[in-house]
Amino acid sequence: MSHRNGGNESFVKNGIMEQNSKIILVTPNELAVLIDSSVRKALGEQSPQSSNYDDKPLTLEEASAFLRKPKSTIYQLTSTRQIPFSKMGKQLLFFKKDLLKWIEDGKKKTQKEIEAEGFTKMKGGRK
Repeated sequence: MSHRNGGNESFVKNGIMEQNSKIILVTPNELAVLIDSSVRKALGEQSPQSSNYDDKPLTLEEASAFLRKPKSTIYQLTSTRQIPFSKMGKQLLFFKKDLLKWIEDGKKKTQKEIEAEGFTKMKGGRK
């Protein structure tokens, strides 16, 4: 049995439909662009600039998952005002960009960074 479908032929063989496909040659860059646009379409994005994911407030549960910390720890951090948060009524809300900045601000310096900073201070102190 054979069916015509938009230029592609389909065949039913042993109850399984097989379709002859066309081979399309593309450059690696064209393939990357095709994959990128397909993924964006599947995720509902039009472009990287149009993504508003970072602007969407996170719930306590989402912030807990994002930070990989128990909700009780997040509650404690909010009650002592150690973590950036907003409240809408009784609901705690968090912004991903604020949480990322909070993590960055709490980053401990490496030994190399401390030594480089100390060298810079010593150099500046001798003038």
